[in-house]
Amino acid sequence: MHYVNQCLHPIAHARIMIQNQNARSNLTTIDEIKFAIKTLPESEKSDLKRWLDEIDAQIFDDKIERDARSGKLDGLIAKARANYQAGRRTPLKAD
Repeated sequence: MHYVNQCLHPIAHARIMIQNQNARSNLTTIDEIKFAIKTLPESEKSDLKRWLDEIDAQIFDDKIERDARSGKLDGLIAKARANYQAGRRTPLKAD
């Protein structure tokens, strides 16, 4: 089992560990997760951060999409178009 765990991606391994912990009891807490993260090597912490950033970006994208479909952004879009047509705009700076 130890060899198999070494072959898994660290995030997949963490998921399995959490699932196994949950199967034994429902005592998995945010403090236990924080402790487990602190024990990860720096490269695995970077992988975890990248993965969490991807989740965060997807949540943001989903919210913008819902807001656009529901009409919540219509007022802002109309204001931006009116400002653009009235010449009240600032060119974007190229880096």
